[in-house]
Amino acid sequence: METIKNYLDSIFIGLPESEEIMRLKSDLQDSMEDKYIELKREGKTENEAIGIVISEFGNIDELLNEMEVQTKMNQSQLPTLDLEPAKEYLSLKHKSDKMVGLGVWMIIFSTSILAFVYQALEDNLFLTQLSGNAKNTFPALIFLVFLIPAVAILIYSGTKLDSYKFIEENKFKTTLATRAYVENYYNQEKTKQTQGVIIGVSVCFLSLVPALISNMISDDATTYGGSILLFMISIAVYILITTGSKANACKQLLQIDEYKVEKSKESKVIGIVASIIWPIAVCIFLFTGLVYHKWEINWIVFPLTGILFGGFCAVYSMSTKEN
Repeated sequence: METIKNYLDSIFIGLPESEEIMRLKSDLQDSMEDKYIELKREGKTENEAIGIVISEFGNIDELLNEMEVQTKMNQSQLPTLDLEPAKEYLSLKHKSDKMVGLGVWMIIFSTSILAFVYQALEDNLFLTQLSGNAKNTFPALIFLVFLIPAVAILIYSGTKLDSYKFIEENKFKTTLATRAYVENYYNQEKTKQTQGVIIGVSVCFLSLVPALISNMISDDATTYGGSILLFMISIAVYILITTGSKANACKQLLQIDEYKVEKSKESKVIGIVASIIWPIAVCIFLFTGLVYHKWEINWIVFPLTGILFGGFCAVYSMSTKEN
């Protein structure tokens, strides 16, 4: 039933939400669901029943003309996404997300190695000949060695999908063949995404173990524990981003869940906030490190920012649902 609803949602994209259009959409959904139930009773599988129902739907423009429904804008104005471009988008999206995962991993890892190197220099584990100022500056150089290419990778990853910007903006419609292919592909990838979430979240929880153990040993050991925590989180984040990439790309093409048309505005607002809050976090991190030499503790600004940003996203999502 959800597949039928999502299909109708994609078909009616671009049509004005007038009472007449909404009534027609509701009637079509009832009719298609009745047909689906009838086919199931005849012994058809779920995929067979849905395929037959959708194939018998017909053309939305012809249907509107038959029903004498007037529209200011119809779906024919939206670009149609055929099967081959859809396959190319799925491939490019996965490659882009792998680059994003690598870039994010490098940023988190850079804070991990920075804290580790700072404490190691303080404990005279290596480079003992360095002066006090050099010991404060050297970790920052290591941090920048990872940060600069990470930012470059993230910027480049965003350009790979420029030709498919209309998909990211939900301004497209799909053919029946495209939708059937993507739905089948999505069903295959959902399991991988679930496995990735389980592994990623488990690694996040396990990262607390070295932090707690080091805290029981000494203050200096706490810095090493925090460094290991960040390293493990960087791995977890990479897993979460890359393993869910293909499934999320499918949801984007199917325009379901968080990629529904009505969610587009919400995603834009969250994206704007993210583009502001994370650069501020980096500035605070660099300022407290370079000016006050607090490399051993200022890494905590990133997990705190993540928690605050996650809280904002949750509250904003709930408020938009209520409205």
